[in-house]
Amino acid sequence: MKKLSAILILFILMGSTSYGQSFKDRFLTSFGWGMHYGISPVTVKEYMSDNQTPVKVYAADQHGYVGLYDYAGSLRYNVYEGSENMAIGIELDPSLGMDFSNAGYLSFQMPLMIGFHTGAGSTYKASAEKGFYCAAGLNFMMNPLIKSDMDNGPGFKVKNSWMSPTVAAGYRYWSAKNRMKEISLRFATGPKGDAIPSTPPDDDQITSAKSVFYIGFSVKTFFNY
Repeated sequence: MKKLSAILILFILMGSTSYGQSFKDRFLTSFGWGMHYGISPVTVKEYMSDNQTPVKVYAADQHGYVGLYDYAGSLRYNVYEGSENMAIGIELDPSLGMDFSNAGYLSFQMPLMIGFHTGAGSTYKASAEKGFYCAAGLNFMMNPLIKSDMDNGPGFKVKNSWMSPTVAAGYRYWSAKNRMKEISLRFATGPKGDAIPSTPPDDDQITSAKSVFYIGFSVKTFFNY
């Protein structure tokens, strides 16, 4: 993590001195709304049953979640601007989701991505009427923020935070009110979670566990653009 932070700082310092541009000339922000659906990692635990003769018992939990409304933002810094209509940027896309699931409510996520941007919205000097971008990185997810009854046995708690690889793509255009808009789609996936024991499981959720999954849609408006 320290090496990653050092690399990000180096990119920003290099970019801020390129072409005599200041930090604010390469820093772009947007805010809007979105929706998403996903599946959490599975949590598998081994514990002693309450029988008079204690035996080891396995339990698992994995929840699907739906975000009906996200408060979605984006903070991007262009580390490289090849022209007025092309840039490579590092971005954070934090969002607070109005989620519900059998595990609880609300979510927070923070994707960190590096992306290629072309056309409208790529730089402050872009002359194109339309633009596109694609990006890839890691997504940090906390879901749920408010937990419901999540016990599945003594000392058993399901995961409510994890990281997974993520990719995104989007389209940009000028609205009728002359505002820069961005429509984007983001996808994330990853391992199932805890290792499934080799012994026959006692919980059907272990054998039916799915890989981590996320798909989200958002519409954002650029600030000061």
